[in-house]
Amino acid sequence: MTTPVIRCDDDDLENFKEDRRDGLFCATTAAFDMARRALNYSMQIIPWAVDIHYSGAPTPVYHHVGVHNYVLDALNFYLECRPGALERQEGLEQLRFREHGEAVLCVEADGYRRKFWEVNNP
Repeated sequence: MTTPVIRCDDDDLENFKEDRRDGLFCATTAAFDMARRALNYSMQIIPWAVDIHYSGAPTPVYHHVGVHNYVLDALNFYLECRPGALERQEGLEQLRFREHGEAVLCVEADGYRRKFWEVNNP
């Protein structure tokens, strides 16, 4: 399985924080290792960046776009596995792969100067 992620800029990160303050938990964030294998997905901001200002340094928060690329064997594996605690807690189906030890490759997409809207909220 592969999935695109977009690095947030400071404005995106502030918008995510504002949404959380307003009770909107719609944009999924992703954390991955140095080989770009997913470590976790969350409706919260990960890594947690409460009052960190990056001042010119790239913001290390990635927005999970919500598109997935599967091979047939991966889909069959998904259907054979039960949802785990993280998937049930977050409501994010891609966590089923991680909870069952399967790798998910995060591919960085270019989101420069593009605005995204969420289908999870009115």
